[in-house]
Amino acid sequence: MSGGAGMGGRGAQRREDLERAGVALLAKGGWPAVTARGVAERAGTNAGLIHYHYGGLPELHRAVAVRATDVALRPLVERLVATDDVAAAVLGLLGAESDAPEDEGRLTSELVAGAMRDEAVRAVVGDALRQVRTDLETWLAAVEPSWTRSQRTGTAVALTALLDGLYLHRLVDDQIDLVATADALAMLLRRPGPANG
Repeated sequence: MSGGAGMGGRGAQRREDLERAGVALLAKGGWPAVTARGVAERAGTNAGLIHYHYGGLPELHRAVAVRATDVALRPLVERLVATDDVAAAVLGLLGAESDAPEDEGRLTSELVAGAMRDEAVRAVVGDALRQVRTDLETWLAAVEPSWTRSQRTGTAVALTALLDGLYLHRLVDDQIDLVATADALAMLLRRPGPANG
């Protein structure tokens, strides 16, 4: 347990400030920017608090990953489930993403990159993605009650991976037309697939 783990009020606020600073640095400069000194400077405090509250950089990275997954993934799920039509949800989401700040896509890509290098970050991101897929399956059960469980599971996995991939491609090539992509995906989603159970 880190030194500041049991603190209430002020300690909790300092941890929140440090984690928010870490997420901002992650979105701007990737994991290499999330240093004890960088996070402390961005939060307007001293680097000694990183050790006090987290025991060191690895636990800070894990805490930043937890907060970053909530920032990056929770709005995605909320936007998807705001409608009762799968194709319309994808259209709406990608249409919204075409105007979204670049930081959102960068944050998602850095979470995946960090998960490939750091086991603790991998566990956090893996748990968050599983929760996203579970939430999407629950939503699909409500909006597509005739679909089998296998169809809901497959669609949740495909949508999550597809959106992650689009964000990554958009970071590399900002000429990708997300509205045209959304139209194409909506058309594909409206086509009946093979029956399976």
